[in-house]
Formats: sequence, C-alpha cells, structure tokens
Amino acid sequence: MALIGGGLHPGFNNLALIKNTQISANGTLFSQYVNLDKGIAGVFMIAAFCRSMPLLRDKRWKDMNAWLIVVVTFFLTFSIAILMGVTHWQPQWTSYTPTFLLVNLFFTCIAEEAFFRGGIQQGIIQLYPKLPWLAVGVSALLFGLSHLGGGAKYAMLATIAGLGYACLYQRSRSIVSVILMHFFFNALHFVFFVYPAIA
Repeated sequence: MALIGGGLHPGFNNLALIKNTQISANGTLFSQYVNLDKGIAGVFMIAAFCRSMPLLRDKRWKDMNAWLIVVVTFFLTFSIAILMGVTHWQPQWTSYTPTFLLVNLFFTCIAEEAFFRGGIQQGIIQLYPKLPWLAVGVSALLFGLSHLGGGAKYAMLATIAGLGYACLYQRSRSIVSVILMHFFFNALHFVFFVYPAIA
C-alpha cells in the first residue's frame, strides 16, 4: 500500500510483480506484490515473539500426530474448497511459479505466521495457559477474517486452514514448522489447483 489513511501517512510503494493476471485457465485474476512492509514486519515479529521458542528439531519430524494434523488439514480444506466450487484439480507449472513460491514464503507465510501464531496465539497461551483451545480458536478465526477480502467462502476456507496451522503450532510450538506447513499448503494450491479461485 503506497499511502495509508487516504494519503495522510506515507507508506511503502510495493513492487507489483504481476497485476490482474490469469494464472489458471479458468481462474480469477491475480496480483502479487513484493510486500516489503509485510516482510519487514514479519522479521521483527519473529525477533520479538519467537526468540525464546524452539525452532525446528529433528525429533519433531518423527511426531506422527503433527503429520496427521498436516494431512487432515490439507485434505479437509481442499476437499471443502472443491465441494464449494471454489477450486478444482488443475495441475499447472509456469515460468512464474518459482517467483510466486519464493515471494509467498518470504513476504506472506513468515509474516502471517509470526503474527497469528507467534503473536496472537502465543500471547493468549501466556495469558490463559489452562485454555489452549481458546488460543487455537481465536488465532484461526482471526486468520480467516483477515482473508475476507477474497469473499466469505475464501475466509471460511482460510479459517479451516488456520485451524490446522494453529493446532500444529499448539503441538510443536515451532514457528518454523507452521511456516513450512502454510507455505506447502499455498504451494499445493498454486501448482495443483485453480488459483486463486474459479472465475
């Protein structure tokens, strides 16, 4: 966003990589920006919220319940999206795919997970340590609401995915694990399904 508050406050003039472009043959138009403000905020939030948290350890890869959360989240979210007519199976790889994946990881997934999981969820856990599911639920709901710009269906699907991210974070307390889960979900969506939605 170049200007905030109707031009009252200066902001970032983020670089548009693609604008109003059709990624999938029958998909809605999509724009992607290098959101430097979001990326910088993500780095600061990681530093502020996640310094004392464990990152990724070898033993976490062996946690079958964590893998179950990932698999169920992916299967459930994509299945509901297909049933709702939001997307369908349509594998695609374009010259833009590597760029999308890199930008999505560094300027979307890191910032969003640092905020919703490292900030909001971890903050609620610290305030109400005996109510872990309150932290999970609030984190997932707010994540879904942040996607209302894509419509009610998109927000509902984001809430379901966010619930999976929140559950994984609750179990692992690893910000790296949940960033990777979020990234691979977005990558699967972009590479194997109509992106971002059926027109």
